[in-house]
Amino acid sequence: MTATTQPSQPASQKSSQESLFSGDSIQLHRVIVPIDPTSDAVKGIDSAVGLAKKHGADLFPVHIYKAPYSFAYVRGPHGYAECEQHRSLVKVALLNLRDRIRRKYSRCFVIFRQGVDIQGGISAVAKEVKADLIVVPAHRPNWLRHLSKGSDAERIVRKSPCPILVVYEGEELQAA
Repeated sequence: MTATTQPSQPASQKSSQESLFSGDSIQLHRVIVPIDPTSDAVKGIDSAVGLAKKHGADLFPVHIYKAPYSFAYVRGPHGYAECEQHRSLVKVALLNLRDRIRRKYSRCFVIFRQGVDIQGGISAVAKEVKADLIVVPAHRPNWLRHLSKGSDAERIVRKSPCPILVVYEGEELQAA
């Protein structure tokens, strides 16, 4: 077995890299938080609020609405009214979440879109607002659910145009 070595970096490059990762040099202007305002993942948004507040960044909770399977296929054309009612309830929940966040941090602006590809929609919004970071609130699924359905956080990471921070439910970001 042979070991490969990498040439060492000049001191000027090392110091610039160290300052890049120090807490004072990170500049966030726009933070996106993909969220389902009707789920327990709302608990994870507090970490994103704290991060945006610390950096003076605009916070964008984003929801890409996808009609539930039962409305779109099972009920057929008769499910349209129920689908619209559900869509309205989700939109109201998102606006209520915005109001709750604005009591803590005024620079919160929600984005509600409708689409089929949730991860692609989040990526498009991130490009549109020129996001510096996407904070993904997540929960720890059991292994069987993860095997069968995968993880929304993982799918968002694959399509992201900017860095992502995944915050698990019940965990808080610690100041460095």
